[in-house]
Amino acid sequence: MALDMDAIFKVIGEFGPYQRRVYFLLCLPIIFVATSNLAYVFIGATPEHYRCIVPACDTDLKNLHYNESFLEFTIPYNQTTGFAKCQRYKNIDPEEGCIPSAFMDNTTEDCPEGKVFDTTVYATTIVTEFNLTCHDAWEANMAQTIYFSGVLAGAFIFGFIADRIGRMMTILIGLVCMVVSGVIIALVTSLRVFNVMRFINAMTSTAVFQTSFVLGMECVGANYRVMCGIIGEYFFALGEVLLGLVALWIRDWRMIQLVISAPAACFIFYKWFIPESPRWLLVQGKTEKAYSVLQKIAKGNGKDLPLHLMRESEEDNAEEGEGTAVEKTRNNPTIIDLLKTPLLCLRMFSMFFIWIVTTLVYYGISLNASSLTTSTTTYGPYLNFILVALVEVPGYTLAWLGMCKWGRRGSLASSLILAGIFCAGGLLKETKEISVIIPALLGKCFIT
Repeated sequence: MALDMDAIFKVIGEFGPYQRRVYFLLCLPIIFVATSNLAYVFIGATPEHYRCIVPACDTDLKNLHYNESFLEFTIPYNQTTGFAKCQRYKNIDPEEGCIPSAFMDNTTEDCPEGKVFDTTVYATTIVTEFNLTCHDAWEANMAQTIYFSGVLAGAFIFGFIADRIGRMMTILIGLVCMVVSGVIIALVTSLRVFNVMRFINAMTSTAVFQTSFVLGMECVGANYRVMCGIIGEYFFALGEVLLGLVALWIRDWRMIQLVISAPAACFIFYKWFIPESPRWLLVQGKTEKAYSVLQKIAKGNGKDLPLHLMRESEEDNAEEGEGTAVEKTRNNPTIIDLLKTPLLCLRMFSMFFIWIVTTLVYYGISLNASSLTTSTTTYGPYLNFILVALVEVPGYTLAWLGMCKWGRRGSLASSLILAGIFCAGGLLKETKEISVIIPALLGKCFIT
């Protein structure tokens, strides 16, 4: 394709008023992608305090409360771990009621009636509702593994779909499915359905994020790509902060899920406000539609579209159409051509490895943010999460400044080294005091 899009954007505006409006609109759904990706911090949280239900003492099974008054003679105690969470003393005489003599302090049993949870910090979570503790605790971890399996699948599948049917249509499909699956998650009564819907939600939220990012990049000039690539991440951090505030305010997992899902439905109207990528249209040979989009951008920026460049492109495309089949094949490289180049393969797999490590560290810190330090307050885990989210803002800013001053490679190398040092520093701490969160915050700052 002979048309130089960067040259066109230099004439009609690389990041004019029209592109700024479009880019801002594309960034808004990223807020809800962030809330979806990290919602499990709160909807899947395990309360610190819980115990077996003791029928002789918990007389009102329909309105259970975490009562500690009878723990000493009903629940085994260990000086290291405290009161047991998965066992209780056997009741030898249920008719005597809730008195010490009714329990055998040398015989324990599991919790057939379930657990009673402390609701001081979390009113309800899927762990408390589906009783995902003790022998069933693995199901809570598996739920999050299933979610990120959806992220992986969505990145591959919707990447191909976006190249096939267009950026804007992919975003719309992703938005509809993300909203519908998110609302269904808040209504399910089965853990299996919960996991299926979360998998779909992960796939489609990934589609929204990566396709919005690509469309935003393809609508601006070369001189603004670094800036636009970073600004979108600020909205992701904003979504994390919003999630922390919503969870702090509501504390019920179903309502949290509903609040972070349903409002995204308003973005479905983007079809009438955001154009298709002109670069994608040209690659697909849809020159007239690409011209229409570029003309709209130029008009929105108060500029005129240079028609002679479009005519030259059409003439060049016509000449290319007369080339031989061999020439056309050479002009349309595939992934096989990439794998035939050793240097490109080395670079590609190096970046794959870096992305894997970065994702492990980033989500490892983010998903455990609420428990980085111990807190005696009911809002401690929420403030920890918000603090860990806010540290991304200076991290993105440093990345922006670093790429502008030292380039991509220098910024990447220095960020990885510093992130590794500070994360390793956090591992040296054996307790969850406030000092342990400082290296974790610095580690996440650089890993972002």
